[in-house]
Amino acid sequence: MKRSLTLIEVMVAALIFTVLALALYSLLKSGSGIRNRLDADDTFTCGGYLNLEAMAREVKNIIAFRQKDTGFVGQAQGLGFYTQSFDYSTGAGFVAQIGYAFKDGTLQKTITRPFTGNAKTFDFMENLSDIEFSYFNGADLAWQQAWSDKMVLPKGVKIEIAYNSSGKQPVKLTKYIWLEVSR
Repeated sequence: MKRSLTLIEVMVAALIFTVLALALYSLLKSGSGIRNRLDADDTFTCGGYLNLEAMAREVKNIIAFRQKDTGFVGQAQGLGFYTQSFDYSTGAGFVAQIGYAFKDGTLQKTITRPFTGNAKTFDFMENLSDIEFSYFNGADLAWQQAWSDKMVLPKGVKIEIAYNSSGKQPVKLTKYIWLEVSR
């Protein structure tokens, strides 16, 4: 004798299947959201490290060609110096005055050709919560928030950037740049 399922048994089985399907969907959706937030953080972190490396390359190529003024200006949220630069559109190298300034969550970069006066300012890094430049004084063996000695370059420059990630704590990236050029 064949026994068939009652309507209640079919409804209970459908309910169990529906609950399991919703739980699986919720798990996949939350996992996808977490992955997207982590991907965004990783992208910003990688971009941050690349930008710090580009800044380090420029700082390491500092040109101090003046007798009484190196042209180096160091502040807690800004930095200025002369360096070698390259114009990819023309294929020509030139001396440039580079300036970095932090304003409203954006690190702006200004490139000025000192002999022509042509200047170009653009957003170098966006969505930052903070940036801090520090300068290593070789005489005192200490980091300081500003560099005012126009005759001597600092022994090192430390750049710390912070941005708000998807987590609760801001993410900080730090780059130490040691300068071999000094008078």
